[in-house]
Amino acid sequence: MDEEIVICMEAQEAMRALCAVNDGDCALLYAYTAASGGHCRLADAALHTGFDDRRMERAKSLLILYKICRQAGAGAGLDEGGYTPAELLSAQRTDPSFSGICDYFEQAVGRSLRKSEIETLYGIYDRLNMPADVLMLLINYCKSKGRLSARELERRACEWHDKGITTYTAAADLADEMDRRSAERRRVLSIFGIRDRRPSETESKYIEAWQAMGMSDEMIRLAYDRTVLRTGKLTWKYLHKILEDWHAKGYRTREQVERAEGTAEAPQPERRAAPPTESVTTVVARRFEEKRQQREALQQRRLEELRRDSDFAQNEVELGRLTVQKARAGLSGLAADREGLERQHQTLLARRQEILRRLGKTEDYISIPPDCPKCGDRGYIGNRMCECFKRACIEEEQHRKQLRAE
Repeated sequence: MDEEIVICMEAQEAMRALCAVNDGDCALLYAYTAASGGHCRLADAALHTGFDDRRMERAKSLLILYKICRQAGAGAGLDEGGYTPAELLSAQRTDPSFSGICDYFEQAVGRSLRKSEIETLYGIYDRLNMPADVLMLLINYCKSKGRLSARELERRACEWHDKGITTYTAAADLADEMDRRSAERRRVLSIFGIRDRRPSETESKYIEAWQAMGMSDEMIRLAYDRTVLRTGKLTWKYLHKILEDWHAKGYRTREQVERAEGTAEAPQPERRAAPPTESVTTVVARRFEEKRQQREALQQRRLEELRRDSDFAQNEVELGRLTVQKARAGLSGLAADREGLERQHQTLLARRQEILRRLGKTEDYISIPPDCPKCGDRGYIGNRMCECFKRACIEEEQHRKQLRAE
């Protein structure tokens, strides 16, 4: 029993599927596979579960039937061996559908395809048996995410194959669902003042767990506030524990949390109820965003002013063209081309300095430095809160305490 199985379904989905299967042996084999890192040899599983061949075969078959697991290599059939150039050429010449896929991918990347890319496309088309219209939709999806490459296409294709996606309608529905979930994850990141990147895989899992708990943006924002004030930074694990604790206690609103913690203000019927106060971090994050937008607007106004000078305008156009040429040279891999273009680039930059001096300006006039060079006034360096953002949060908290005291 040298076969191996690999888990190919997310944990939450797998639990729901196992409930539908309603089979103890199947659940035990899944649990052993999960405890073994997501894959296991059936011979090893038999030793630990005590299953005989018949019980093991039945449990394995159910896991595969419900697409909870796959046989090792079954979903990764693209690694079974390469195609010869003759096979690839023949496929392009004799199969109109595959030829159309190659043309489509070539237009999407804006250059001629490499042999390895054609081989990957044919592997998806041939071994995963993915229809041409579904594969074209997948190419569009990867391009829309700014991650169009043969490797990303292969990874997504195996993922869609494992989910049983065989029709254009099913693929479009999956793409829409992935977009919706991605937008929700980005929205949660924006609560933390993070707007310039995607969430990592671990961050995505935390966010999905909070959504499964039914936590609102208000609750996530409040937990984030508590995390920052207690730890001085965004600590995902700490924030998750706060939300888990509130979920276990049945808290669903800020009022419930504050009432339980004794931090809710006593009602004052003689005064009009004040609108809910935004969290410290939300207010500070908005200030940072406004400051960055103001700097960018000022930079744009100054550029428009300088473009009235014909020499500066022409220099800017030439620099833009050269940037495109350098990008293309990077794809071609020719060192000589890159070196020549770099020399031209330095010449144009030197020319811009001359023009700015003639106009009585410096480079800082159009490249306005941020107040904080460490984070560029974003407030975060990766996941870590910048010192400038921490100081601003402390100042805002002190300001609020002073207002309450008055």
